Amino acid sequence: MLRVDYIDNFETKALDAIRDLSGDAERVDIAVAFLSYRGWVELKPTLTAVVGRGGQLRVIVRRDVRQNSAEAVEELFHLPNAQVAFELADTAFHPKDYLFHAGEKLTVLTSSANATYPGLTHNVEGGAIITHSIPTLVPGEQVSISYLYLPPVTWQNINSYAKSDECMARVISLVPRPQPNKLVLFALWLLLFIGASTVIYWLILQIAAWLH
Repeated sequence: MLRVDYIDNFETKALDAIRDLSGDAERVDIAVAFLSYRGWVELKPTLTAVVGRGGQLRVIVRRDVRQNSAEAVEELFHLPNAQVAFELADTAFHPKDYLFHAGEKLTVLTSSANATYPGLTHNVEGGAIITHSIPTLVPGEQVSISYLYLPPVTWQNINSYAKSDECMARVISLVPRPQPNKLVLFALWLLLFIGASTVIYWLILQIAAWLH
């Protein structure tokens, strides 16, 4: 199942979304270009709670001493179950992605909000919260999630066969269409009944006329 919610940093702030999504997360992955100390102060209680209950934290930021807080990075290094990595000092590295893993559910907050106090709380930012519920996999199989299928990974290579860990499975081709409401269905069945009754009555009359 795929669910998409949107945030605007006004009614729903990025910081509040991160706090809520971290509540049951077993692992949190963060990839941002900028991490300020004030942003880390706001995130610290939530992320500390994740690793405190045995969860994992992975953070990757740009290697930029002017934009990123050395104090925040140092405190991250000292957290248990936490890994910190740096991207090259390259202006092309500019993600703002927060991933939350909870059992079979993966939730991704992708937005324009860096891990800074303004970006997390009140800047004009936009983003989406995408939730995937990944079912139990057949042994030896894997799931690939992608929003753009570019050659050589095209849909023919993704939807190639069906397999189930519970029973026999086969592909059923369906054409999505709106379902008629009950009134329309009733009218169709009534017309079908009238038509069938008329044909049967006419056949009876023809047989009776032929016998006489």
